[in-house]
Amino acid sequence: MFKSNLLSKICFCSISIISFVGTIPSKAGGLKDLYKTSVQRSCTLESSSYMRIVNENGIDQFRYCIISNNLYELTLWKRSSKEPTLRNLGTLGNIVNIQGKVHSKTGRLMSANLQRQYELEEGNIILYQCEINACRKKIIERKVVAYPLKKIDD
Repeated sequence: MFKSNLLSKICFCSISIISFVGTIPSKAGGLKDLYKTSVQRSCTLESSSYMRIVNENGIDQFRYCIISNNLYELTLWKRSSKEPTLRNLGTLGNIVNIQGKVHSKTGRLMSANLQRQYELEEGNIILYQCEINACRKKIIERKVVAYPLKKIDD
């Protein structure tokens, strides 16, 4: 009984390991090649199509990419030694809940909980935003976040 139970466990582990190893691309550079075309790498300075110049808090500008209806923000810093930072802002047209910041020692709310929705209107990226309490009262802020690069060049 013990031998058959042990044998079945060994067979199960062997099959699991073999199936896992089988999923790894056998081609040299497989994951490396995939990384070059992944979403994280595809929103770059060259591939961005929208821009907002900031010049504050060490930030030079924001660049934006829309990939599969998702909006990505690329932060370019004033110091060239600092690598650009990429973050996913969400899907165009969908509401995103942003958790406010709480002071770690006092537990006091330092910034409010927000709801955001990004839209593409008249070629510009538009942000609709409100604090949770203001959303209930239908007090919503609208602002242009970024302009197309072609519009900025003109």
